[in-house]
Amino acid sequence: MTVLTTGTVPSKGQQAQMDTQTLPQTLTRQNTGLQKQSDLSSQMLVRTKLVPTIDPIIGSEVVYAARTPTREALRMGVCVKRAGLFSAREEYRSYEVTYGGMMVGHLLDGWIEIHYEGKVTKVEAGQFAALDCRIPHSFVGSADSRLEWVEVDGVSVPAFLHRLAPDHAAVFPSEWSVAEEKLFSRIVQRVVAGKGNESEANRDITSFLYDFTARQERQEEHSAQSIHRIMNYISLHFNENLNIDYLAGTMGVDKFRFIRSFERIAGVTPYAYLLRTRIAQARWILINSHNKISEVGRRCGFKSDTAFGVAFKKETGVTPRQWRQMHRFDPEE
Repeated sequence: MTVLTTGTVPSKGQQAQMDTQTLPQTLTRQNTGLQKQSDLSSQMLVRTKLVPTIDPIIGSEVVYAARTPTREALRMGVCVKRAGLFSAREEYRSYEVTYGGMMVGHLLDGWIEIHYEGKVTKVEAGQFAALDCRIPHSFVGSADSRLEWVEVDGVSVPAFLHRLAPDHAAVFPSEWSVAEEKLFSRIVQRVVAGKGNESEANRDITSFLYDFTARQERQEEHSAQSIHRIMNYISLHFNENLNIDYLAGTMGVDKFRFIRSFERIAGVTPYAYLLRTRIAQARWILINSHNKISEVGRRCGFKSDTAFGVAFKKETGVTPRQWRQMHRFDPEE
């Protein structure tokens, strides 16, 4: 495995401190500086020109362009600090680094893991990812991984991070149209090639982030509706052998994204919600029927008396028998 000391770590001269006192509360095309940036000249936006660089790294290759935004550029909302193309030729692991701003990447091939704060977020081919670069992080990737990425900074970046990556890193599904993927690729390639002026690059990436955020919010609203339908389904079919993959399939997503969406909306994992639903039904049956405790467990979807007893006591603090004795006047068991 190769250890990378890549050009992904900016020099001290390239880092700039953000003035977060003017952080916008909402993201609109106006307060992210989208309209204003197009009127600025490239001379105001950068101190150094974009210079494409090829940096060979023990069988891997990074092609990127870096620049140092001026104070005026950082105040405009969003400005491109670096953009590049990364192609690995063998499995690699980078050193842990930290620097300002946010990185947005589109993985073309292979897989990459983002390691941060003891957590791991995996990005698969075709997916987009957003990363808070202000926290210490490192990367592990496959030998065939290819990544297009843009690193941005500015006063609007914290607001975009709050929307896109509240837990510092987030992965978005590969449900983008070809046109959207081409747009991001065009932004990266134009920056790396030094085409167009700096204000155009900042305008394009700001527009992309604005649309990207709006799309995610629409998808989250749709996900919330789907999760509530699944919660209703669980309430009706709690005694069946429910499968996470099946439930995720009803939303058209993989099980990991389904679990994250469910937990974000319901406050618990799908399995925990299923257990709570089963225990709630069991409590009612124990009080309002003379069914044997073992039969109550089976009716509520538990495969064994032991599993029922353990889950019931964990949820209520007492055994099923104790619960019946506490809440019935004529307990028969």
